[in-house]
Amino acid sequence: MLNLIITKLIEWFIALRYWGIFISAVGLFPTEIVIAILASMEENNVYLISLVTALGEVVGGLPIFLLGSLFTDKNIYKWLDGKGKFLGVNKVRFDSSKNKLDKKKYLYVFLSRFVPWVRVAATLAAGFLRVNFFKFSFALFLGVFFNSLIIAYIGKLAAGNLSTIKKYMSIGDKWIIIIVFGYLLISISWKNRKRIISFLKKSLKKSQ
Repeated sequence: MLNLIITKLIEWFIALRYWGIFISAVGLFPTEIVIAILASMEENNVYLISLVTALGEVVGGLPIFLLGSLFTDKNIYKWLDGKGKFLGVNKVRFDSSKNKLDKKKYLYVFLSRFVPWVRVAATLAAGFLRVNFFKFSFALFLGVFFNSLIIAYIGKLAAGNLSTIKKYMSIGDKWIIIIVFGYLLISISWKNRKRIISFLKKSLKKSQ
């Protein structure tokens, strides 16, 4: 039953073309399949698809950002354990996003658009930390635009074949995760390079 509803929704979004992309991006509905299928159709422009998706996600991110700004340290975790579960955000994801956002600010917002399961948590954390909304929106827009562009080109390469699209997207997701976490690892290592070098020197002295 659920699969049938999702299929019908995808068909409806595709029939609406650019408006369908915008509506799906505003809500919590995964837009990846819609982007890929629309991009495979010759009459649709991949850049316009990416632009509309980015605008939709900025509009859709506003309520979550505002929701995050309403909370304090005392009630955010209580809400996440209760009514907040429908967003798919738990304490671990929220804390992780909050800490990374506090350090990396808008770069983290940009990178979070490439990792599906941290998008909502990053937006909620941005509101909670009350970052500059216009800078946040710009970082979100750029992240969504480039992510959508990649997905759109995958759709074109796959020529609209759903199983091929899913296969390419699965490979793409793995590489994106490797790149994002690789960047974070290098960034953290560089920031703490003096401590790491000092630790390695001490370890070498002990081993001699």
